[in-house]
Amino acid sequence: VINRMLASSETSPHSETVSDALDELSRFADRHFKAEEAFLTERRYSALQEQRASQQLFRRRTVELRPMALD
Repeated sequence: VINRMLASSETSPHSETVSDALDELSRFADRHFKAEEAFLTERRYSALQEQRASQQLFRRRTVELRPMALD
């Protein structure tokens, strides 16, 4: 997703392309994080709260990129 976004921004820096890539990245991350949490919960991972905080930081940063993509 990131490689495609970077490649498309170099050849066609349309904000819609970057915005679409951010949407795709967000959907992928959500699916990944849900699967990861289920796996870690099942195994009683002791640092699950820290992992959730890391996931939330990623989500926040992805949201923060959106206005820049639309400039």
